[in-house]
Amino acid sequence: MKAKAILLASVLLVGCQSSRQDAPAPEQHAQSLSSASQEGEAGEYTAKGRASSARWLDKNSGTAQQQDLWNFISDELKMEVPENSRIREQKRKYLKSKSYLHDVTLRAEPYMYWIVEQIKKRDMPMELVLLPIVESAFDPHATSSANAAGLWQIVPQTGRNYGLKNNQWYDGRRDVVASTTAALDMMQYLNRMFNGDWLLTVAAYNSGEGRVMKAVKANKRQGKPTNFWALSLPRETSIYVPKMLALSDIIKHSKKYGVRLPKTDETRALARVDVGQQIQLTQAAEMAGLSLTKMKAFNPGLQKRRYRAKRAPLHYGSPGPSRSAEGFTGRWPDRGDRAKHPVGKKQRG
Repeated sequence: MKAKAILLASVLLVGCQSSRQDAPAPEQHAQSLSSASQEGEAGEYTAKGRASSARWLDKNSGTAQQQDLWNFISDELKMEVPENSRIREQKRKYLKSKSYLHDVTLRAEPYMYWIVEQIKKRDMPMELVLLPIVESAFDPHATSSANAAGLWQIVPQTGRNYGLKNNQWYDGRRDVVASTTAALDMMQYLNRMFNGDWLLTVAAYNSGEGRVMKAVKANKRQGKPTNFWALSLPRETSIYVPKMLALSDIIKHSKKYGVRLPKTDETRALARVDVGQQIQLTQAAEMAGLSLTKMKAFNPGLQKRRYRAKRAPLHYGSPGPSRSAEGFTGRWPDRGDRAKHPVGKKQRG
């Protein structure tokens, strides 16, 4: 990971918004959780060595070499994709809008470096990195009719269960680091509940573990199979898993399907700096050499123009593209001047 860790939204978000009109609609759902089993505080994050951020292990040489992000993701997509009507239908819909697939993967890139590393670190299926395409089209500002918010479309109660703060200053469901941590925590909890079955896990993430467990028990009573494809589930959930698998197959075989994935550029990854005191976003934007609009876009969890470290988790700061972050850190005052200037120091590994 980068020493200035990858965080929030990219400037590409604004540039790609118009392409969503003809795209497959993101899912809108409400997760339920009866008893979250948390392994550490949701949203906790510590940055480590910069050099390995987008440098993936080359299996042939055994050394870390630069590899295209989407090629790396493609190599890691290992779930079986059945040839059935539900998946064919979702592939057909996505392939009708190839420009959308290009735009949404371009919009996703700034987030992907950090999310991919978290999934690898937890030894979870790489297919999960595609769920924000289904959920929100990788828009951290997305809000559903059920008040699910952020990349992972987390509803308020689920957010509270996983320690996501939500107040007048800050909504952790929109913060990419905090919400990703919560979403992956939740899926690990669900995966234990469903004995390692990832399709049931993803289905439960969409519709709630109670509904999926009820369907599994109903099939058991009737002597029917209890795999995802055999269950009677709400229509939204019955196509949610096929959407993920359809995307997986398309991205893994993008040339076969004639889909042009964007050429990745590590410099588009976002960087994070931590501020230890209250700071106006206008001041942070000026120090980073960004417009206020861009600074706000990079910090979708912040709900006011002022960042208050005491009101939001202490590890949240003012992220932006890495070059802007370097400019920001270069303008930080010395430790002795902190009382005069409400900015904090850069977090290091």
